[in-house]
Amino acid sequence: MTGEVDLESARSAIDAAYAHIESGRPDHALALTAPLAQAPMPTHAALVAHSQALKALGRPEESLACDRRAAQLYPQSAVAWHNLGATAGDLERTAESKQALERAFSMGLDRPETLQAYARTLYLMGETAAAERAFRMVLQRRPDDAATARELAELLWMATGDIRLATTPLAEAMMQGADEEAIAATLIQMYEIAGRRDDLRTLFERLLARKPDHAGFLASAARARLVDGEVDAALDLIDRSLAIDPMLTSSLVQSAAVRLAAGRVEEALDAARTARDIEPDNQAVWGWLAACARAAGEPEYESLFDYDAFVRPYKLDTPEGWDTLDSFLADLASSLRGLHRTRAEPVAQSVRGGTQTFGNLALLEHPVLRAFFQALERPIMTYIRDLGASAHPFLARNTGRYRIQSAWSVRLREQGHHSNHYHPEGWISSAFYVALPPTPAGSREGWLQLGEPPYSTATPQPPARFVKPEPGMLVLFPSYMWHGTAPFSANAERLTIAFDAVPA
Repeated sequence: MTGEVDLESARSAIDAAYAHIESGRPDHALALTAPLAQAPMPTHAALVAHSQALKALGRPEESLACDRRAAQLYPQSAVAWHNLGATAGDLERTAESKQALERAFSMGLDRPETLQAYARTLYLMGETAAAERAFRMVLQRRPDDAATARELAELLWMATGDIRLATTPLAEAMMQGADEEAIAATLIQMYEIAGRRDDLRTLFERLLARKPDHAGFLASAARARLVDGEVDAALDLIDRSLAIDPMLTSSLVQSAAVRLAAGRVEEALDAARTARDIEPDNQAVWGWLAACARAAGEPEYESLFDYDAFVRPYKLDTPEGWDTLDSFLADLASSLRGLHRTRAEPVAQSVRGGTQTFGNLALLEHPVLRAFFQALERPIMTYIRDLGASAHPFLARNTGRYRIQSAWSVRLREQGHHSNHYHPEGWISSAFYVALPPTPAGSREGWLQLGEPPYSTATPQPPARFVKPEPGMLVLFPSYMWHGTAPFSANAERLTIAFDAVPA
């Protein structure tokens, strides 16, 4: 009788935990599930609920450990292997994810969710043909799945560079009733990266005819008109967006950009400051606030874009196991080239005329890459120590520790470059130079440039700082700082690694 009461109590606690997760109280869920999961022989349901609570609290590594325990205790449960594979995939532990998901398949689990997790893992592993097949299988069962349609579209674009082929899954999902806003957001990004300005204009005309009072569509249309140099039309669109939602941060940021282009500097500065007050951790806000302050002659620009204090180059130490830095760079270049498996640049990124690797390089079990990230420890910690901490929006985040949020490699071809951009998910961003094309004497081809916003302004804001790259050089700077590269003319590759670090 006691066991029955305990079992019933456990079920009630698990039900209550899920209710807490749904209502945004994962800490309450964790308190309920922890005793159940820590029992000598926990039920599978208790471990699943505990893992979900950990995920909701932003503790994915602990969630993965919980899922591993569930698979170990309940090896005949296909759901346990699915959960392990999905969580490992979220953490880009691709080998573990693939193995666990294939174990679930072998036990007869054939749910769309499992196929989707498998497709994402294959995608991260660069197995594009297999990933495409898996994504298409998901869409056969859930033809209105906007997320899967987006992932398939992005895969097709990078694999082929064919915009019509790549956007077909989006159109098909839309016809099946997929979420219009999600599909539209992806189409906008894809038309932008492919330079399809006419298609983009037609898309906005259709979207705004259907939803003329959609603040997000209006702000995106304003950006498109700004890129096309139609400043008055952009002003009208962004004002319509703000009239609908005057506190929408993305619209306020876009308003700052449009007003800078129109020469309405004080209005631009007001918009950027309002956005800062709403979302003080938004990296786009600080980038545009600096541009507005630069135009207005306000001291915020020099404070935010303090190039001498915040932009630091370091020469990488030769990792253990290599005699020279040059020999290490040669091995690193060879390893990276094997990871560049696509033809076109990724969607919604700064790369133009090149390719970018899949997934997070910092998570790969690769000896050369492991040596690289270990060698980064000294320059990053030196940078953090030299920065110090204060109330400054960049320095206030300094805890004295860091973790690599994401890392990737870019391989540019002749005339390739990075458009000016910022990194929305970072704190410290970087550029590490592995192999470089020759630079003509007296030119800045392929140099890192900082300080120039991505759109034209009434008073030009050219790059304020250039850094000449060298093989083996690491450059660190704030993630909100505008940065890009000048195109290069040599028929040679430009191979780099970049990463974002966040406080730990």
